[in-house]
Amino acid sequence: MDLKPKNKKKSPSGTYCKVNGQTYKKIEKQLLFVRHAEGFHNSLFDEKKVHEAISIRDPDLTPLGNCQVADLKKEVDVLIKSGVKIEKVIVSPMTRTLQTAWGTFGWPQYTLPSLPPYNGVLRC
Repeated sequence: MDLKPKNKKKSPSGTYCKVNGQTYKKIEKQLLFVRHAEGFHNSLFDEKKVHEAISIRDPDLTPLGNCQVADLKKEVDVLIKSGVKIEKVIVSPMTRTLQTAWGTFGWPQYTLPSLPPYNGVLRC
């Protein structure tokens, strides 16, 4: 996967663009969207146990989900070693999403204090 931008025109002091007559310095950001790994409710849906699946309000990851997180961490580590800088990880407060984020990007260094526990922004 080649994540390097191509055909970028740079002036000596950076890359700029014009919008409605105003000149702005371009800042390139890359977004990586990750869906949570398999939660227990997902495995129940797969087994056609719909009523059980919808009764679990905040499921943990399954053993398969934990393996998926380990695989995702390896892929993210490759991106980081290739020079991709991860500035911020934003995650929903659901247990399975937090487990996916923590297993992939590490424990949060910053949590928003005004929100209930487990809500927050992970800065890597």
